[in-house]
Amino acid sequence: MKILVLGIGGIGGFFGGYLQDSGADVTFLVRPKRKELLLKNNLKVISPLGNLNLEPNLVLSNELKPIYDIVLVSCKTYDLDQAMRD
Repeated sequence: MKILVLGIGGIGGFFGGYLQDSGADVTFLVRPKRKELLLKNNLKVISPLGNLNLEPNLVLSNELKPIYDIVLVSCKTYDLDQAMRD
């Protein structure tokens, strides 16, 4: 099952990160600046459940293909219109 996580902030990063850590096929939809930052620093989740330091699979909106079984939407309300277009 392929999972797309739209948003890699506190919520998307947490749930997507733990899904990826459990072995799920997770890809994060990000903006160019965020992609650059994550490629440099990885995705770090600090939690009482256990800390993670992952190399996330990242995709930009212009690279999207309709191959995902689940889309987890975790963006802020003011980004929702653009997120739906992407």
